[in-house]
Amino acid sequence: MKDDKVYLNHILESIKFIEQYIQDITFEDFTLSNQTQDAVIRRIEIIGEATKKISNSTRDAYPNIPWKLIAGMRDMLIQKKHKGTVLLCQ
Repeated sequence: MKDDKVYLNHILESIKFIEQYIQDITFEDFTLSNQTQDAVIRRIEIIGEATKKISNSTRDAYPNIPWKLIAGMRDMLIQKKHKGTVLLCQ
């Protein structure tokens, strides 16, 4: 559980960063800013990686959180990024 707190803090920190990155820009500005998109994608990757490291006991304690979906988003982004086809905003 101690390690889980570290990973949960990584998730929370990444969510806060994403909020900061997009708080003052329009959707159109986001779609035109590779830098902002890259920053958001990186933070989603961090969230997914941290999610994968959370213990089964913690996951079981919070069954309403879509753990596999969150981790899967990270995997999908990594695959798409390597293929050069990432589109976050459709």
